[in-house]
Amino acid sequence: MTIFQKTVKSNSRPVYSNQPDVHTRLRETVLKHLESDFQCPVSDSQRQQFELAWNWQQQLDRPFIIDSGCGTGLSSFILAQKHPDKLVIGIDQSSHRLRESGQYLAQQSNLFYLQARMEEFWLLAEEADWHPVKQFFLYPNPWPKQKHLLRRWHGHPIFPIILKLCKTLELRTNWLIYAKEFNLALSLYGITGQLSEYHPRTAISRFEQKYIASQHSLFRVSTK
Repeated sequence: MTIFQKTVKSNSRPVYSNQPDVHTRLRETVLKHLESDFQCPVSDSQRQQFELAWNWQQQLDRPFIIDSGCGTGLSSFILAQKHPDKLVIGIDQSSHRLRESGQYLAQQSNLFYLQARMEEFWLLAEEADWHPVKQFFLYPNPWPKQKHLLRRWHGHPIFPIILKLCKTLELRTNWLIYAKEFNLALSLYGITGQLSEYHPRTAISRFEQKYIASQHSLFRVSTK
């Protein structure tokens, strides 16, 4: 019996996009955001959520990892197991997806889940001068339509703040164009990323397990 006991369908479709390769406006967009300051309103409820995570980490006083868009929290749980010397904070904006996370908290004392919008979380982290030692971006497929470039993290105006907080990142995706764009965006900030096809021995999430079962090619971008 494993954490992947649930049956996973093996008929997941590959990513379809009307964009044949790296977006033609990626370089222009990234450089534009590099020269501007991203601002957006931060709600009181988001600030309160942020303070819960901040207080938890400060009390334990250990380096921490961020699992951005953690979904049900399984990937955060596996990261917490792999990094027992670190704290892991899994963040997702959906309370529905986070319902499963309670079962993992009971097993890992170095794990914390937070319901928050990532943009607001990163802004608050910058305000608090609070820096993770690594950030993960683990699936699902991000906005594959050509018109949605600004909704991909590397095309979003929040990207400079993400990198200001921590330049040690890992992205996993089953869409090669997304990986190529992310890697190129890093280079425009002077950060060297390594893009490679990825063959995990064990899945880190149910999305990854589903893509493996569907025989998708998986890609990873990582920095050091």
